[in-house]
Amino acid sequence: METITFEQYKLLKPGIWMRVYIPGNETASAN
Repeated sequence: METITFEQYKLLKPGIWMRVYIPGNETASAN
C-alpha cells in the first residue's frame, strides 16, 4: 500500500483512511 499523508487523508474518505493508514507513522487522529 502507498504511504498516505495527512493531506491525502483529508481528500480520502475517513472510512478508507482508517483501513489503509497505519497509526504510528504520523499523528493518527481521525474524526
